[in-house]
Formats: sequence, structure tokens, C-alpha cells
Amino acid sequence: VHGEKQKITLPKVTVEEFNCKVMSVVLQYIHTGSCYIITSHLPSLIAAADRFDLPELREACLKILPSAISFDTIIDMLNAMEHFIQYKSVKSMLQKLLEFIDQNIRDVLSFTLVLQPVGARATAGV
Repeated sequence: VHGEKQKITLPKVTVEEFNCKVMSVVLQYIHTGSCYIITSHLPSLIAAADRFDLPELREACLKILPSAISFDTIIDMLNAMEHFIQYKSVKSMLQKLLEFIDQNIRDVLSFTLVLQPVGARATAGV
């Protein structure tokens, strides 16, 4: 009958690999073809783009990656990548991070020494 609403029950889909913030971005991209990319989500968003075969999203993330790499972000990115290293694009991301470290090794080392607790610095040379 026209105009009547019927309730249907669809199977629940659980994606435990990615947090709800990243999945929200992925769904927004699938639905609208655009999304906001937050730097802190880059490792998981690149992995999700690989996982769900979204090459345009993956390329957009990789395109902004060089401008997102800094002394302030590199450690968090490396830590986040640990969970997604099985994805090809995350390996590409790792390569870009390693290139940044290689090009800026003296600054990276002095920056990480500043981040260490005082006691850790004192015993590091022993």
C-alpha cells in the first residue's frame, strides 16, 4: 500500500579495525565524494582507503601527507602506523616519514632528546 511505512531490519556491520571518527570520514566520503582530512587521522584513513578500495581518498591523503609531516606529528604518526602496516599505502606513508627523518636527522634527534625525561637523558650515555 502506498504511503505506509514498514520497518526493515538490516544486518549489523561491525568494523573493529578503524575507530568511529575514521569510519565517519570514510562514510562521508563514500556518500558525498568529499570529506575533511584531519592530520592525526592520516595513518588510519590511508589504511581505510586501502581496505575499502577508495583510491581517490587514498591519493588525497598521500597528497597532503608531506605538508602534515613535522617534528610535532611524526612520532604520533609512526605510533599509529604500527596498527596498519599491512596496508600497501601505509608502507608508502612510512617511506615518506623515513625520508623526512633522513633529511632532518640532526633536528629529529635533538627534538626527541628534548622530549625524553631528564633521568632518561642522564642514563642514555651510560
